[in-house]
Amino acid sequence: MKQTIGIIGLGDLGSQLASRITNAGFPVIAFDIDSTNGFTCKGLRRASSQKEVLEASSIIHWAVPSRMISELEEVVPVKRIILHDSVMHNSVKAIALRADRHVFSIVHCLMNDTDRVFIDKENLDTPHMTQHFIALGLSPKLTTVSEHDRLMARSQGILASLITLGIKGELDIASHNGDLTPSASELLAVLTNRAANWTPQTVESILSNPELKQLTDEIGHATRH
Repeated sequence: MKQTIGIIGLGDLGSQLASRITNAGFPVIAFDIDSTNGFTCKGLRRASSQKEVLEASSIIHWAVPSRMISELEEVVPVKRIILHDSVMHNSVKAIALRADRHVFSIVHCLMNDTDRVFIDKENLDTPHMTQHFIALGLSPKLTTVSEHDRLMARSQGILASLITLGIKGELDIASHNGDLTPSASELLAVLTNRAANWTPQTVESILSNPELKQLTDEIGHATRH
């Protein structure tokens, strides 16, 4: 029988991970702090606490904000905690002062058509993590934290910034009045989709990307010339 894999958090990311992992034939034990979260799938066992997940599995996917790792007591070395954050810098910052930081791996599952998962190549457990994600049917790719976050700033970061600036609301009004170009209508459709799927916490995390400053500096330079 395949080893049980743990998941902390059954929100959008955690539920997708649970489905993918169980579809790959691995049993899953998961805990979600929201007792009203009724997500379930075949092969998933709900735990009553984080401690129960840690005791039942040696590989645990942390599918809640990286900053919440401060609530976790020191982890024994035989465990592997996989931090999922669309801004890898957040994960690095979250474990920087932990004595057990060597048990953490930093990744970002894109959940796209290529099943891509980025893995921080500076982690000592990279070969193990690569094989782990291959076993789950995902397509791992090694990257540095700065390379990854630069890409996310130029994709997610732009959309999150526009949402925060209230551009969607302005475009909604213009669309109602029949005043949008086709390209503006396409932008509104993208922003509407993202606003519906990103929680305020997700947007906040995306905007914490340190690579966004470089992007905004470049945009400012381009508009001045």
